[in-house]
This record gives sequence, C-alpha cells and structure tokens, in this order.
Amino acid sequence: MLLLSGHSVAQETSCPATSFPQTIPQAREARIEELARLKRLEGYCLTRADYYAYQGALLVSLGRGAQAIESLERALLLAPDMPGVQFDYAQALAQGGELKSAGALLQALLERDDLHPDFRGFLQKQQTQLLRPRWTFDFKATSLLGYESNLNSAPSARFYTFTPSSGEVVLELDSGSRPKSGSAWLNSFSAAGATELGAGEAIYVLADLRHRQSGGATDYLQAEGSVVWRAPKLQGLSAQGNHPNLRLGVSQLEFGGRTLFQGLRAEASLEFPVSSCQGRGGLAREGRKFPESPNNDGTYIGILVSTHCLFGNNLASFQFNTGTDRPDSEFRAGGSQRRSELGFGWTRGFRGFETHLVGAYSTARDGQAYSSLIGSGATRELNRALVRAEIRVPINEIWIWVVAAEASRQSSNLDLFDVQSRALYAGIRARF
Repeated sequence: MLLLSGHSVAQETSCPATSFPQTIPQAREARIEELARLKRLEGYCLTRADYYAYQGALLVSLGRGAQAIESLERALLLAPDMPGVQFDYAQALAQGGELKSAGALLQALLERDDLHPDFRGFLQKQQTQLLRPRWTFDFKATSLLGYESNLNSAPSARFYTFTPSSGEVVLELDSGSRPKSGSAWLNSFSAAGATELGAGEAIYVLADLRHRQSGGATDYLQAEGSVVWRAPKLQGLSAQGNHPNLRLGVSQLEFGGRTLFQGLRAEASLEFPVSSCQGRGGLAREGRKFPESPNNDGTYIGILVSTHCLFGNNLASFQFNTGTDRPDSEFRAGGSQRRSELGFGWTRGFRGFETHLVGAYSTARDGQAYSSLIGSGATRELNRALVRAEIRVPINEIWIWVVAAEASRQSSNLDLFDVQSRALYAGIRARF
C-alpha cells in the first residue's frame, strides 16, 4: 500500500498533497487504523474526492455499507465520473439492502463505452453475486421445567346447574374433567428470517413451535408460521415511510395427540410512522377449523391496529383487533361471535438482566343463545385476561437463564366456561 504522507499522525494538520490510494490494506486491523486516521483529517479534506472515495472503500470492505453511502456520495458529487467509486457506491447500497438502486447503478455503469474491458468483465462477474438477496436469521431454542395449576384447561367449578324443560338439575363434573395440576417440561423453538429488497421493500419469514410434555392427555403441541411482504413506500406520502404489508400465516394446535384447531390467516395493512413509534392498521381474515368438532368451524373477519415504540432501554408494543367470527354451519352453538382483544408487550434491559412482560385482555359475545340447557338459554359472554412475565439473565452471547411466570383467567356468565390457570417455569435459552 502507498504511504499517504511522510509525516507521523501527530504532524498531519492538513490534507496530504499526494492522492489517496486506490487500493486498501488487506489486514482488517490496518483498515480500522486507516479509518481512524482519515477521521482526524476530515476537517482538512472537504474538497478532496479521493479522500471520500478511499474512506467509503474502507467502510465497504468492513461491511459497513450504510456508513459508506455518505462518503461515496460526497466523492461522486466532487467527481461524478469515477467508475471505481460508482462500483463501491453500488456495493454500499447493496450492503444496506437497497438492491434495486444498486442494480440500476451497476447497469448504468455497464452501459458506459469508456470502461476498460477488464473492468467491464469484472463488473459483469460481480453483478449477479452483488445483487443476490441477503438473508439474515435469528434462532431461539428454550427448555424450561415448571409447574402448572391447570394442565388440561378444565373448568374451575365442580357443580353445574342445567335447565331442561323439566326444571333445574345440578350435576357434578366428572373427576377426569376437573383441573389437573402438576409438573411439566416446556420446550419451544422460534426462527425469524429477513431479506431487504431495496427502497424499504422486504420479506420476513417467521416460525414458532411450542411443546409441553406433562404426561398423557395433557401434552400439547402448538405451531405457527407466517410470511410477510413489506412493499416499497407509497409514493406521495410521508418521506419517513408508509409501507403496505401483506401477511399469510398458518397455525395448528394438538392436545393429547389430537388436532383440535387449524387456522389460515391473511392480513393486509399499512405501516406508518407515529413519532418514535411504528404503527400499523389494516384488515384480517382467518379460516378456523376444528377437526374434532366441525360444527365449530368458522371465518373471522376484523380490523387490527398495532404500534411498536422504542424509548431508551424500553421496547413497548400495543395491539388491538376486533371483528366477527361467523360460523360455517348453522348448527354451531351461539352462532356468530363478536370478538375484541387488547394486548401489550414491554421489554427493558437492566444491568445484568432483562425483563419482559406480556398482557392481553379479550372479550367475546355470541350472537344467539348458546344452549337452552345452560343458563336458561342465555347468550354466552366470555372475558379472558392473561399476564406473563420473564426475567432473562445472560450467561454469554448465546446462553440465557430464564424464569417465567404466567396467570390467566377466563370468566363467563355461564359457569361452565370459567377457567383459570397459574404457571411457573425456569430453565435455559439459546440464541444464535
């Protein structure tokens, strides 16, 4: 590598008279040292295109494309026809996820008739590799041991009053249908992938698997997966970004070895900035199938609103959705059901540990009497509240100790649907 100046760093009080080199050091440590030296010269080299070009090339070589963009744009403002700098700029855009802009710039470069044949051949070889979408992934695996007070999600009461035409009858719930408490082993795995396509466009893939083993009929398996397309920003709206979103998701619940629920959900929404938060509003439609009781099948259609905010060390989220679940069969007990849910999440990092809190409250009301045998034909109403808290203590960059507690309560005007549960778990999580 060429020396920039014969003076020591301490003596550099002006921009070097010699041109900055077109090549960069091979050693990563040397490139970092060069960046630090260029930073000290910043005030003296404001009109030097070769200074900004060299700084941008160093940043690109270190994978800091987003930082390199400003330096390379300044270089091109000072010297617009530098092909090498334009290629570095295309690399910086690609590293920053702006693949469409990078592709347009590379194509414009290849259409120039003043390129050296060797450089044209190099660009053509790099074009496919440079513009290939880059995926980033995040995986989490958790294994916890704990205790739950209602492993089988059974009703809370022991005696129930039924109302046939002959008069009230009080019956005792079978012992096998009462709440079962005990220890359990909870394992979960989640994966998230994302790729930026440029101009704010992106694709996200999410998957979550949760399995609880507690013995026999109380074991369950819950699986969810979704794909999200975040479209480019709408033209003519806020420059901060208003992006249409499309989401497709599937879910399944197995309990005691039987498939109880299957869902197929589609969402169309608009993402928009709100101060230091990111908001989203739109429509949702879900086909809901119950293989063990097909009469309960239905279709949910509703609206959704959510926001995610970052305040210092606090990450907060809020969600609200409301809509109607219409039955596929006229024989479904209760008919159509109006449902609403409000949820929140809060995460905060402290010195040495992190706390995570999730809460939800939902209401549901049937459109007609649930059954003439229960509550004298009253229309069923359901109210459910849930709170879950986690404390996470990092061991190193991968392993984390986790303690989790959860409480839920479902109340109803029909005692048969009163359900409550408490759980406490502790274990370990790996993130990679």
